[in-house]
Amino acid sequence: MIDGLQVTLTGQEIRRLLDERIVEHTATAARWERETSRTAEDETEDAPLLPEHMCENEAKRERWRVGVLTFLRDHLEPSESYRLEMSDLEEAELLPARPECLDDEEFGRWRRDERDLGPFARRLCDSPEIIEVVNPDMAK
Repeated sequence: MIDGLQVTLTGQEIRRLLDERIVEHTATAARWERETSRTAEDETEDAPLLPEHMCENEAKRERWRVGVLTFLRDHLEPSESYRLEMSDLEEAELLPARPECLDDEEFGRWRRDERDLGPFARRLCDSPEIIEVVNPDMAK
């Protein structure tokens, strides 16, 4: 019996998904790097100049993410099977990208810092201390 929601993927499938995310983050980093070289002549109402430090930080963040995902990809065995939990899928960005039409409130239930486990927490653990950590409102 498997406890909780887990997905089984081959290393090859995970590598393919990671490659897709690596390409996306690389392109985003390049866009932020181009943004740092824009001048006042390039500025428009629809595309105002952004602070250089902000663009540099975003480019660094994207490059760091490329490094993290590349490390994960390079250390997977393609022929092995991996059983992943939702947190693994989220951390490695293996889930499909969020559609733009999905607002933050709708998406919030899937984000780790806002997820309410509700009945799952009650069923999995009877400890009031654990439930309070998961959702303080449930402990009352």
